[in-house]
Amino acid sequence: MKKALAVITIVIAMSGIAMAQTPPATAPTTKPAPQTAIGQFRASNILGANVKNASGDTVGEVKDLVILRDQQVLQAVLSVGGFLGIGDKLVAIPYDKLQVRRIDNKINAIYDTTKAEIEGMPKFPYIESDMGGLTLRAHDLIGADVKNTADETIGEVDDLIITATDNVPLAILSVGGFLGAGEKLVAVPYKDLSIKYVDDKQQVTYNATEEELKALSSFTYN
Repeated sequence: MKKALAVITIVIAMSGIAMAQTPPATAPTTKPAPQTAIGQFRASNILGANVKNASGDTVGEVKDLVILRDQQVLQAVLSVGGFLGIGDKLVAIPYDKLQVRRIDNKINAIYDTTKAEIEGMPKFPYIESDMGGLTLRAHDLIGADVKNTADETIGEVDDLIITATDNVPLAILSVGGFLGAGEKLVAVPYKDLSIKYVDDKQQVTYNATEEELKALSSFTYN
């Protein structure tokens, strides 16, 4: 009996030592949600965004997003220099050179350059005639009516979706409804739209009926 009690006493003592040596469990630390998100962006949110360089200096503002007819590559048109819109200059850079981020629900853009370098770039002229060099000007395309080949109005361009990897945007069309009520958003490839300028206005044509557009899956913005 004495030996049994001695063994129990030793086991209890050793358990106490082990418990003392084991650090108390701590609550797992929760990592803050990342502020930066790279992915899909609405063109309407990119337009007007300030552009900064890696040093945090503001070097311009996104004035427009365009696709050149001969290159079919999305470009960002930046307004640089000037003051309050006076004396500014438009320059164009490939969109994939622009680092677009969403921080605190606000679009931010970074372009690795200096003020002197970007202000020394060639001036970008808009050529908006049908025989000119633009096939897309996001500033004008958003809100444009969409007709089919029978000249029937089948919807409206609600917005364009720009991704971090694709140089060609996705067109989001609003179909059905009345005065914004009951409408449905659907996504179609931008390249399937036929866009031409008539009297300096973009005319958009998509080869479908309104019923065919309504039959497409609904699109929801992230």
